[in-house]
Amino acid sequence: MLSVADSLDELARLANTAGLEVVGRATQRFDQPNPATYIGAGKVEEVKMLVEEMQQFFFEMYMSMADTYMNATNNKEHADKMKSFAREFGKEVNLIK
Repeated sequence: MLSVADSLDELARLANTAGLEVVGRATQRFDQPNPATYIGAGKVEEVKMLVEEMQQFFFEMYMSMADTYMNATNNKEHADKMKSFAREFGKEVNLIK
């Protein structure tokens, strides 16, 4: 039987093979899993915070990339489209209203 760390390593390799990038790991010890989430409420909140941090990072990165693109190319039209995309993403993930 694989250890938790070995199982997560294998899962990460499978994700990488599928073209995905593993950005974090979360583990939890408990006597009985929650049938609705398979993990406890505290771990659900921890993972939710990680996702929210990634969403904030991507939003800020998109906005910054638009500024960098504008400075490098002086193409305001494309930079504005990039910022529009970033704002739509921000709306979708409830970062902006």
